[in-house]
Amino acid sequence: MGIAKLFPNTSRIWLSISPAILINHADIAEKILSSNTTFLDKDTFYEMLKPWLNEGLLTSASKKWRSRRKMLTPAFHFNILEQFLPIMNEQAHILSQVIQDRQTKAGDDYIDVVPLITNATLDVISETAMGVKIESQLDKNRDYVDAVTRVSTTAIKRMLLPWLQYNFLYFNFFTEGRKHRKDVNLVHQFTMNVIKKRKSEIQDQKNPKLDSNANEYSRRLAFMDLLIEQHLKDPK
Repeated sequence: MGIAKLFPNTSRIWLSISPAILINHADIAEKILSSNTTFLDKDTFYEMLKPWLNEGLLTSASKKWRSRRKMLTPAFHFNILEQFLPIMNEQAHILSQVIQDRQTKAGDDYIDVVPLITNATLDVISETAMGVKIESQLDKNRDYVDAVTRVSTTAIKRMLLPWLQYNFLYFNFFTEGRKHRKDVNLVHQFTMNVIKKRKSEIQDQKNPKLDSNANEYSRRLAFMDLLIEQHLKDPK
């Protein structure tokens, strides 16, 4: 935030030994993203995310990024997003309650709200995109929640330390790398179980006995449903 205020348009920072240009104004970002596909190619730093996210919308290069973005745009239509407002409101209420409880226990001391907001964000994303109540704000599913936290933190650390950026060395000769792989596998196993369950439910919707609650559930899972439907049409 401080850099953006000091340099409202663009600024340069150093990530490890590599320079990076920060775009701090929406109009500039729009021109770059819409004018030249060259700028859509991801930097090598994104390679640190691929063990976790594979080659998805965040990490894919220009051609694949454009096609997938076009495919996913309907899932973010306002009419669909409005259906998720009750979930967001519920999680925001829980967050405010958690902050209040933590502050009461802390007394006059400061509390770190970053992990609390992170948990709230994870709960919102998990329920809106996957239809799963993680309830990380209520200290449930800690194995998965803690693994997600460690994976994201470690990925950023690898971006900043050049000697951790070579996958073969990192995953085979560093204790941290082996732990990172274990966490990634845990996260993938959890999400794959959710996807398999939802895929089965979509296929079962051909059954006329499916109840109204299931129909409502399917409408609210626009994002995951869209991905699964595309996969069923083209498994590649």
